[in-house]
Order: sequence, then C-alpha cells, then structure tokens
Amino acid sequence: AALEDAAEKNPRAARILGEAWLRGFMTGKPDVAKARECWLKAGEKGDAEAFILLARLHGGDFGFPELKDGAAEAGFYRDAAKAGDADAFVPLGAMLLETGRSGDEEREGREWLGKALERKDMSAWHVLGDREKKDGKGEAATLVYQNGAAAGDAGCMVRLAEGAPGTGERKEWLVKAAAVGSPVAAARLGRLMLEGGSAADLPLARRYLIQSAREGSWQAQYDLGMFYLEGRDGARDADAAVRWLTEAMKGGDPDVQYKLATLHQQGIGGPVNYANAGVLYTMACNKGHAAAPARIAEMALEGLGTSKDVAQAKAHAMLAVERGDASAQEILTKLEGALDPEQEAKAAKALVDLRAMAKAGVKAEGAPGQ
Repeated sequence: AALEDAAEKNPRAARILGEAWLRGFMTGKPDVAKARECWLKAGEKGDAEAFILLARLHGGDFGFPELKDGAAEAGFYRDAAKAGDADAFVPLGAMLLETGRSGDEEREGREWLGKALERKDMSAWHVLGDREKKDGKGEAATLVYQNGAAAGDAGCMVRLAEGAPGTGERKEWLVKAAAVGSPVAAARLGRLMLEGGSAADLPLARRYLIQSAREGSWQAQYDLGMFYLEGRDGARDADAAVRWLTEAMKGGDPDVQYKLATLHQQGIGGPVNYANAGVLYTMACNKGHAAAPARIAEMALEGLGTSKDVAQAKAHAMLAVERGDASAQEILTKLEGALDPEQEAKAAKALVDLRAMAKAGVKAEGAPGQ
C-alpha cells in the first residue's frame, strides 16, 4: 500500500511498482496491464527508465509475444533517449538503421549511435559495422569492426572471429571477446575447443561454457549439460547435466527440449518422470521436431504418464512419419487394425490439429537467439 501511495507522486516509485506488478509480487501472478500502466505514468512524470522498460516490453523481452510491436518499441526508446537515458541510444539507433525507410531515419539512427560513442558505449561500433555489411560494403564493415574491436567492443570481436580465415585467428578473437565479458564469444569458444581441441583443452572449454551459461546463453547451457552427461572430463555428472539442460530448455530450442525429455523418461539425473517427459516432447513436437511425435506415440500406446490412447498414438506416429522419422513406421504397423472407426476418425482429426499447432508454434517461436 505504501508503494502504491508513493507511486502517485514519485515517478521512480511508479516504475518500481510496475516491476512489482510484472513479477507477480502484488497478487501472486504477473499483471502486465498494470505494469504497463505504471510505467506510462512514470514516463509521463519524467522517469526515462520507465520508457526503457516499455520498449523492452514491446520488444518481447519479458515473455509477452502478443505485445510485440516494433513501432511502439522504437517509440519508447526514442522517448527514453530524448529524456537523456544513454541506455536507449544504441537500441534506438540500431532499430532506425535496420528498419529506417527514409534517409532521415537513417541519419537519426547514426546520430544516436554517435551520441552513444560519445558516452563511451562501444557497442555502437558493431551496429554501424552491421549496417555497412548489410549494404554490401564488406571492406568498410571490416574496418568498422576493427576500429570497434580496438575500442573494446566485444560484438566487433565476435564478428571478426566469424570472418576469420583460419581457426587460429578465429579463436584469438573469441578469446579477446570472452575476456571482456561476451557470453556469445565464451559459448562459441567453448564449443570450438570441444569440437577441435585436445583432451588438455577440456578444462578450459568447460570454464568458457560455465562463463557463458551463467550469463544465460542457452547454447552454452546445452553444451555444458552434454559435457557433464557424456563425462567429457572423465567424470559423468547426470544431476549437473539435467540442471543445465533444464536451463537451456528455456531458450526454446526443440532439440534441447527433446534431449531433456529423454532424460526424464529414462530416469537419468533423477527419477523417471513420464509427465515431464510428455510435456517436453509436446513442446518439441509443436516446434516441428521430427522424432518427438514418435516418442509421444509410444507413450500414448503404452499408457506412460497418461491413459492409453490409440487414436493419439496413431496421430502422432503419422505426424512423425510425415517429418521423416523412420521409427514411427513400426508404431503404425503395430496399430494396423487396432482402431475402430470412431478411433480412426479421432486420429484423423487429431493429426489435423497437430499440424495446425506445429505450424502456429514454429511461426510464433522462430529460432531462439543466443
């Protein structure tokens, strides 16, 4: 109550109240409408950070895809930038360069990026380099990346690693980027050392993966989970593997969801949990994973974690076959003649629904970022 009273007069309190609504601290569950209302009030009263939060909300950062709106995101970043919040300069400049439909918008974008550089925000360098690269000016882009790397921009270092002609130079740039805190560089460096390094490189590879995983890189979390699962350093740790794969699963990659589901189904890193396995297989299935519907079909056929359902088993097996999973054909062979006409009709309808859910799921989720 005290915070709500303070929010009526104090813009900072209004912003904090909005965060409390978003995190579910007020009623036990998130209320994004209340959060947005508080941030709008805070912004109107001069709190520039509230505009940043509104921009992130409409950019999808807080997990409400239905609110994604590029125009609103750019508008709130512009409000924050004009109010003097330097944290808005680079994202606003990047959006204007990426989506600008006129010379005026491009000029404005470059002006904001220039202001960011004046404030020693070196991340503006790789945004400028990316624009040169997008315009087909490869040499100009490389020059910008080199200048940015010299100024300490990890993003430029990562891009120079991507364009490096050999593994040695690529590794050198990634080491530099990881040293200045880039989780993307640490994740790529860890994977590079796992794939092409020697046994002596494994402790260092794990260190880089841990660095990146702790910063939230789902790819590093997955690689670290597999590192522990496979016992790459000589000691398998299934519990640690499941913990890191569970974190990686939040990144939305269907392969990660599928792998974690198999561990729950097999009781690796914990007790057998068919319910969790089913949920994860379904998530992967809805994102187009080929083998996931076959595993769901097997569970439905055997009644594992759910009641036995031959109609669902057939629908999922047919979907898996459509996606090229050969193991599902064996399930269909087992089901030949096992369904009555009503069950066959249910299976046909379920298959149509599964196709629609997968189409919607892939469109909504897209490919997870680093």
